[in-house]
Amino acid sequence: MLVLLKCRLSLQRQLKTASRDVWTRHNDRVKVCLGIEDIDRQVDAVWKEFTADYRSSEEIEAALWTEFPLKHGGDGVRVVDMIVRAAAPASLLRNGLVELSLERTWNRRLKSNALDSAGIFGRMMNRYDSLGAPRVLQVLDGLAEILLLAVIAHYLLYPPTMPVLSDDLRQYGSREYTIIIFAVAMLARPWTIKMLSPLLVVLAFLLSMPSWPSFSTMQLAFATQLISIHLPSPSSPFLFIPPRLSLPLMVLIKRSIFLIFTPIVLFYLPAILLAAILLSLSLADTSLNLNPILDYSTTSPMGSRITFITLFGILALLLLLALVTGAAALPSLCKADLPSTSYESTWDAYGPRIGLCAREEFVRTLVWYSTPCYFPPPFNILQIFISGGPSALWILAGYQQPHKGLHTLEKFVWRVTVGPLVTLVAIIWLWNLRY
Repeated sequence: MLVLLKCRLSLQRQLKTASRDVWTRHNDRVKVCLGIEDIDRQVDAVWKEFTADYRSSEEIEAALWTEFPLKHGGDGVRVVDMIVRAAAPASLLRNGLVELSLERTWNRRLKSNALDSAGIFGRMMNRYDSLGAPRVLQVLDGLAEILLLAVIAHYLLYPPTMPVLSDDLRQYGSREYTIIIFAVAMLARPWTIKMLSPLLVVLAFLLSMPSWPSFSTMQLAFATQLISIHLPSPSSPFLFIPPRLSLPLMVLIKRSIFLIFTPIVLFYLPAILLAAILLSLSLADTSLNLNPILDYSTTSPMGSRITFITLFGILALLLLLALVTGAAALPSLCKADLPSTSYESTWDAYGPRIGLCAREEFVRTLVWYSTPCYFPPPFNILQIFISGGPSALWILAGYQQPHKGLHTLEKFVWRVTVGPLVTLVAIIWLWNLRY
């Protein structure tokens, strides 16, 4: 199946490389689309053959998460990795067995092939590590997002009373250092649009250090952080709710913004800005005289004012009507020609297309939290010093892979620092373990 998905990904990339000749471009597109349809049928046939007989939960999980090198000496690739790259057909993502298996993986950590030595202590450590399920790690990430938002809000509500200009870093208290540490820790993760808020925080402190950060920049960072937690991303606190309920709604809101709100606003924005400028100039007490030689009237006539007010009102009304019409048409835009299933899936509550995007986002979140030792903020700073930096130096020295001792050290530090928090959250979070 992985070979088929890899071929499908290659065909999808061919669609982005077009020839200058119109006929050749059209002919290539037709061939690529037919090839993708043929691969989709083969993928469905392979999966149906695999699930024709009884398969345990572990076997289905292994089929989705086991790495296979596509070429000798190459990196391993998993089926879930191809799903993240949008190289899997919609029928595979909407398959009932795949849905249930992914939800099971969300609640229970993947079984590691590298288990500790046998014995009571080894089994206890393996059980201890297994508490770090993706949803438990996601809770820690979400709590870090909420904590940063709360501390910034506290800073804005109760700003420091000391002078703004100072050359002593000792004026910073635990609140300021907490903001800096969490912002730097979030910037140390892979870049997403959610990095904008911690980036603003770090810049606000760096550009004003050792004085207090810019208050307006901190206000902008707070607003950005509050908006970003509503985006469908792995660290969103809204994933505390089961993803099959929260992700479709988050994807629906995101698509409504990008499909409806943003294009309509950009379409009317130039005319509205022009009308607003003309209205502002017409209502001014003194006129804008670009040529002092000529004598202009000091005020605009009443007829011009009425014209510009009417124009501005009409454009604002058109913008409002367009937004309402677009919002009303959104349900039909979210529907697609996808094969229906024999049962009603919660993922498709807002239409098949929204459900498909929500499933892809769910798989992306699972892959994010399925690393062997995931360090949520601010512990990921510690991971960089004990594992990330030494591993990079080890590879730069000419070695193929980092030293095995680094992984052992990383696992030990994870058990000491993140493990207790994982255990605490897992004990509280046991109510939804149904698989």
